[in-house]
Amino acid sequence: MSLTPSGVVRVGDAAAIASDAARSAVRPLGVIDELRIRECGREECTRILVGRSRSGNRHWCGPEECGNRVKAAYYRFRKKSRTSSAG
Repeated sequence: MSLTPSGVVRVGDAAAIASDAARSAVRPLGVIDELRIRECGREECTRILVGRSRSGNRHWCGPEECGNRVKAAYYRFRKKSRTSSAG
């Protein structure tokens, strides 16, 4: 990227331009080092989230969507494990 009298000129391949665009999009959110940008922890989900929780341990894009599904699946897994080990 370079600054010319006519404006900003972006030079590079598609990956370089996409990277520059992503950085420009994130910049208004705050200091990049302070953000915790990650992918949702649910395998089927393709969303990206910004973990701003105090502990910084957010794993899912939202509790209503993926968080609830993961927790419900884990509950069913635990319940099934208890039933099969008891019988």
